[in-house]
Amino acid sequence: MQPLTVTPARERASTKSGTTTEAHFWEFPTVPGARHYTITVCNKAGGIQQRYHVLQSDIDATAVTSIPILTADEPFPPAIPVREELTGTVRASFYRRESGIRYLLVWGRGFDPAPYYENNPIHVVVAY
Repeated sequence: MQPLTVTPARERASTKSGTTTEAHFWEFPTVPGARHYTITVCNKAGGIQQRYHVLQSDIDATAVTSIPILTADEPFPPAIPVREELTGTVRASFYRRESGIRYLLVWGRGFDPAPYYENNPIHVVVAY
């Protein structure tokens, strides 16, 4: 098992009506030879809020896409299937981009995303 570097990512897209949609993600790379990934989302104090298990085979079966989130101009991007490891956890949205796997943290526009990143730290471990 190996921990991965997780970085903030942002996507901006224009809608048909001329407004802008902005989505903020945590992003981690795909790893050659990986079997699965364990994603743990914590609260600011370090307590575990969510834990997900993603198989490399499910990542491979999900198309790499550049479709933006919520512009109404495109179909919604295909999500990678994930398995929740904690009961009562809301299903997270994971997308396969050219640069890696993106976990949708928050979307909207005109707000500061820094508190979302600060209050929702994430850890990803890959198993071979």
